[in-house]
Amino acid sequence: MNKNKIKEVQKFLKELEDPSQMMGLVIERLPHEVLVEINNYIKLIVDVKHKAVLNTSEIIYYSMIIGYLLKGHMDRFELEESLNDI
Repeated sequence: MNKNKIKEVQKFLKELEDPSQMMGLVIERLPHEVLVEINNYIKLIVDVKHKAVLNTSEIIYYSMIIGYLLKGHMDRFELEESLNDI
């Protein structure tokens, strides 16, 4: 990854430290239905935490990775849908 991309990642994550900034992005970019599904998934993670040996930072780390993977998956899904409509 080039330095500009790394700096952009750092800037974005720094902005997310402000809870109002993070909530604004969440509300702006995620449909309500997606938020509901994410909330349901969080409940599963909480259940697993009681059975697994994961610390809080690991849970956050894995949650961010899952979010990144979900974003890529949904981008591909929407691209396939739009190609099927042609």
